[in-house]
Amino acid sequence: MIDAKRYKGRRPSREATGGVFGPRIQTLRIGGRDGTALVDGVRKQAALVAAALGDATPVAAALCFLEADWGFFGSPFSISEVLVTWPVRLVKRIAESADVGVDVDAVAARLAAAFRLREPRGLRAAVSARRGRGGRRTASALRP
Repeated sequence: MIDAKRYKGRRPSREATGGVFGPRIQTLRIGGRDGTALVDGVRKQAALVAAALGDATPVAAALCFLEADWGFFGSPFSISEVLVTWPVRLVKRIAESADVGVDVDAVAARLAAAFRLREPRGLRAAVSARRGRGGRRTASALRP
């Protein structure tokens, strides 16, 4: 389960707090801001996919940051079993684990049956509101 995010020029990092007498808590920081909600979101998505596929197919979660500033010594890391990485490293990780032997067509069929595709909210209304009679664009649709 890959969730791609575009945070141009920001550096993802892992921050740990606590640990000696309390629980150790790891958070995701993106350019100094808290991004832990992204980790929670991809974990939820991976759990839904795993439930749809059952125990026969392994599901791993990854956050892939596009155009992020990883720096010269940056390296991928994990938070709550979610890999945080960039595209080139993610491709290498997938290639390393390609020996799993998964029936892609069966997985696609099970996912299609479990999750129905839908249009984004309001898309149909926004498109029809910008069209005039006969489906032609109106003058107001041409304004930015």
